[in-house]
Amino acid sequence: MKLAIMRHGQAEVLSEPDETRALTVLGKQQVSDASNWLAKQLGENTKIDLALVSPYLRTQQTYDELTSVVNVVTKIDTSDIVPEGDPAIFHDYLDALISQSPSYETVLVISHMPFVCYFLEEISKSKKSMLFDTSSTVIVEYDPTDRNGDGGETFHP
Repeated sequence: MKLAIMRHGQAEVLSEPDETRALTVLGKQQVSDASNWLAKQLGENTKIDLALVSPYLRTQQTYDELTSVVNVVTKIDTSDIVPEGDPAIFHDYLDALISQSPSYETVLVISHMPFVCYFLEEISKSKKSMLFDTSSTVIVEYDPTDRNGDGGETFHP
C-alpha cells in the first residue's frame, strides 16, 4: 500500500497558542503545489482511502486545500500526530486501523515537524529519515505485515 506523509504548508509566525496558527498565502500555494504533485503521483482518479490529520488549524487547512485536488474517502483527526506526538504509538494505531480495513490502498498522514521526520524514521526499513520543509511530502511503499516500508517519491516545494 502507499503511505503518504505530508507536512503542513507554511504557517504564521510562532504565537500562542500554537494550535491556532493559520496557513499563510504562501503556505496555501505550497499545499496546492504539493496536492497537484500527489495527485499526479497517485494517478488520475486515485482516491486516498484514509487521511489522518492533526487537529491543529494549519494541518486542517492543509487538508482542506488538498481535498480540492485529491479525493479522500475517510478523514480522522488525531492528536497522536501533533508536533510532540510519539511515532511508535501512532505506528501501532495506524497498523490497527489498517488491519480493520485491509482493502486500503492509500493512506495519508498530515502532520508537523518534528513528528513527520521521526515517523518516517519509525516506519522506514533502513531507518532513513529526512527533514521536511513546509508541505514536503513523501510516498512510502508500506507493508503492514512487516510494519515498515521504503521511501519512494518525494515532493519538496
